[in-house]
Amino acid sequence: MTTIPIVFATDENLIIQTGICIYSLLSSCGQETQYDIYIITDYGKKMEALKGWVQLKNNPHCLDIHFIKSNNEISDAYEVRGITKATYYRLLIPKLIPVYDKIIYSDVDIIFKCSLNEIYEDVDLSNYYIAGVRAYIENEKSNNYGIELGCTDSDYINAGFLILNCKKIREDKIDLEWIKLGKRNFLYQDQDIINLSCDTKKYLLPVKYNFTKQHYQAFATHTVNSFNHIDEREMEEAMRHGVTHYTGPVKPWNGLCYRHEDWWCMYQESPLFDIDYYHNRVHSFVSMKHLSLKGRIKLLIKYFFDI
Repeated sequence: MTTIPIVFATDENLIIQTGICIYSLLSSCGQETQYDIYIITDYGKKMEALKGWVQLKNNPHCLDIHFIKSNNEISDAYEVRGITKATYYRLLIPKLIPVYDKIIYSDVDIIFKCSLNEIYEDVDLSNYYIAGVRAYIENEKSNNYGIELGCTDSDYINAGFLILNCKKIREDKIDLEWIKLGKRNFLYQDQDIINLSCDTKKYLLPVKYNFTKQHYQAFATHTVNSFNHIDEREMEEAMRHGVTHYTGPVKPWNGLCYRHEDWWCMYQESPLFDIDYYHNRVHSFVSMKHLSLKGRIKLLIKYFFDI
């Protein structure tokens, strides 16, 4: 049996979403794999009180679920675009979880459709601090973002799914640098910090492990450009059997976004399903009876293009 440590970070606004993310992880697990799950949050008791939480914890692929309180090292971290300080919790992983030298981190606005045992076991991070999927490059300007930030090249990764070489990070005191950088006003907050500090010590994972809204839009409209070095076969594999990341402000639980149906199907299958929550959320943004023709067109555009 392979044990994979994985960390999530969340706050009181994403308690249910964290549960659904974990349920999808356990549901897509390989037969000989179990996850040792850590959640960095100040709301562990609220999570444990959720309907269906006991079933999650008793899943045969769940070794355990640990709640870890965040410390005050990031209390004055920069916030922007409505993204709270919880986004910086991933920077605390090497310090808060010293029992593992290699750990996976995942955002909670994610649905898993594949097991992580292959990527965890096969990726050699001996000479790297971190592994992640290169962010989708939409144009030449975004291709140069990493370089303008101060990185050596344009291999700028999305921080929503990472494998951390905690041993090397601790040895080289990169985690201490992260805390210092957290006080600076970076546009993409912790993601900028990780890319800048790890620079040439970043290992690029296949797109399958962080398939974002931008990847989906490019694949669905056949507009994948040459900046990304991804073929359609990889994109299709990622869409069907990968890690779906709901990037951007519109999420399945607050509006119509790309592949929102996958999230709601997972929610209905999970032990956390609640008919009142489902009815109130879905009908709040699906009902079109009260909308004008112009309003309906806008809603359909948002559904198909998530803009």
